[in-house]
Amino acid sequence: MALNILHTADWHLGQTFFNYDRTLEHKAFLQWLLDTIASEAIDVLLIAGDVFDVANPSAVAQQMYYAFLQELKTRFPHVQVVIIAGNHDSPSRLETTNAILESMSVHVVGKINRLENKEIDTASHIIPLYDAAGNKQAYCLAVPFVRQGDYLHATREQEVSYAEGVLQIYKELTSAVLAKEDGLPLIATGHMHVLGSETSADDNSERAIMGGLEYVNADQFDEAISYLALGHIHKSQRIDRRGIVRYAGSPLPMSFSEIGYAHQVLKLTIDGNATIEPQKIAIPLFAPLVRIPAKPEPLEEVLEQLRDWSFDASPFVDAPYLEVRVLNTEPNPTMRYQIEEALKDKVCKLARISVYNPNVDEAFSDFEQLENESLDIDPGVLLTEYYRRKYGEEIPQDMQMLFEEILTEAYATQED
Repeated sequence: MALNILHTADWHLGQTFFNYDRTLEHKAFLQWLLDTIASEAIDVLLIAGDVFDVANPSAVAQQMYYAFLQELKTRFPHVQVVIIAGNHDSPSRLETTNAILESMSVHVVGKINRLENKEIDTASHIIPLYDAAGNKQAYCLAVPFVRQGDYLHATREQEVSYAEGVLQIYKELTSAVLAKEDGLPLIATGHMHVLGSETSADDNSERAIMGGLEYVNADQFDEAISYLALGHIHKSQRIDRRGIVRYAGSPLPMSFSEIGYAHQVLKLTIDGNATIEPQKIAIPLFAPLVRIPAKPEPLEEVLEQLRDWSFDASPFVDAPYLEVRVLNTEPNPTMRYQIEEALKDKVCKLARISVYNPNVDEAFSDFEQLENESLDIDPGVLLTEYYRRKYGEEIPQDMQMLFEEILTEAYATQED
C-alpha cells in the first residue's frame, strides 16, 4: 500500500502584511489544507518549520494552530504529523504540548536532542512512518532549524563550520536508520538556507540568519536520503541535481514581488522502496496583491487610474493588498492624502506607496561608498546625500537652513 506524504512549510501564523492582520487568510489556508488532506488521501503531513511568525505568538495564532491539529486528528485519526521548529519558532514553546500531541501521533521536534555523552538522541529524531493500513513504509529524520549551540563546534583535528555541523547531524541520523537494515526509504526534514536557492526579491523575512554561514550545499547530503523536505525559503523550488532537495514555499505571498507566483504544497508518494516524483498542488490565493499602475507614473495619472479602478473581491476571503507606484522628482507632503481620497470608496488595503525617481540611480551611485568610509558622518552631509538619493536633486536651501537650526538646538540641549 502506497504512503502519501504532504510537504508544507513557513505558515508564519500571526504574521501581519504591511501592518494588516492576516488571520482570515491563514484560517482559509488551514481549512483548504484539511480538505486537501482528504482529497489526496494523505497519510503523513510534514510541516518544515516557521509554524509561527514570531517566537512568542499571539493567542489567536496559537488557537489557529491547535484548532487545526484538533480538527485534523478528529477527521483523519490515522494521519501522522511531523512538525519541526524553524528559525522564527521558539523550540521550547513548540514542544510544550508534546506529552499530549505524541499520543495523537503528532511529533514536534524543536531542537537537536543529545544524550549525556553528547551523541544525538536518535530516538527523538527518527520517526517511523505508517500507511493507512498501519504498515511501516519509511522513516522520517525530523531535523529542526539548527542553531549554533546544536552542533559540535570542534573535533580534535579542527574547527567545525556551521554547514559541516548541520551535515554531521544528518549523517549521524542517517547512519542510525541504515543500521536498522530494513531498507525503508528515508524522508528528512530541515529548515535552512541551501546553496543555490532562490529568494523573493523584497521578502525581508528570508534575510540571512548568521551572516551567510547558514548556507549548506545540497549535493553533500547522504544519497541514502530519498527526499529532503525543506522550509525557510518562501519560493517553492527544487535545489539539487537529483531533485530530492525541495522547498515547499510559504502558503501565503510574503512580498509584492510574488504577484503572479503560484504558491503550493508538495505531495510525495512512496510505493515500496520507490519514491514517485513530487506532485505540486496549487494553493488558492486568499487575498490578492495588486499594483497600480503596472509601471510608475506621475501622481495625477496614478490618481486618475485609482479613481477608475474597480475590483471584484468576492472570490477572495479578504480584500486585496494594494501597492501604489508613483513617479516623482520632488517632495509632496499631500501625496498620501490624495491617494487615500482616490481610494475612499474602494475595497482594498493600501499596503505601500512606492515613490520612484528617474534620476536616483545615477545621482547616488557613490552614496554607499560614502556610508562605508566612516561611521562618523556629519549629519548635514548625510541629509544632503539622502535628499539627493531620494529626489535626484540638491536639497533646497531653506530646508537645509531649517535642519541646521534644529541641529544647533539639539547640540545645545545635549550640552546642558
